[in-house]
Amino acid sequence: METSPLWNNIIMMRVAIKFRSLLIAACIFWYVISIAIASDKIYIIANTSVPVNALSETELRDIYIGKEKKWGPNLKIVPVIMPSEKLHDKFVVKFTRKSSTQFKNWWMRLMFTGEGLFPKTAASEKDLIEKVSETEGAIGYASTEINTDTVKTIMIYDKDEVIKKFEKNKDIGNE
Repeated sequence: METSPLWNNIIMMRVAIKFRSLLIAACIFWYVISIAIASDKIYIIANTSVPVNALSETELRDIYIGKEKKWGPNLKIVPVIMPSEKLHDKFVVKFTRKSSTQFKNWWMRLMFTGEGLFPKTAASEKDLIEKVSETEGAIGYASTEINTDTVKTIMIYDKDEVIKKFEKNKDIGNE
């Protein structure tokens, strides 16, 4: 039994409408998530032994997915996390582009293959700040800016945005 071209067109239109609806729903979901993430400020903190004051988002991601392991020739990077807190979920999504489950599974794979050790864990934000302050090379995150004798706040920047601004200013200077 052969179907008519009209019937095929109707089926294709219904599929296209369903796909469009799913696409719109996905866009709305990611828009809402991005607003939720943007509305809650996350500060990156580090032990004062850490030799940097700023990191790109890519460098921070590489630290938290185990690609970067040293601050320099002699100082080991020690990421600290607090998986039981909502701030952890926001941090992981924003900076590693993974869900909390994906993040945990990523680190489990690194551990089982011998490529890395699971980040230090803290029970609360206060505990995380304490661990960062007591551990040379430690980096973590907090909901407030912290600058003490043992902990400093690290500035995070978007490398692509900096390059765009540099190029724009370079063009203005050449006119």
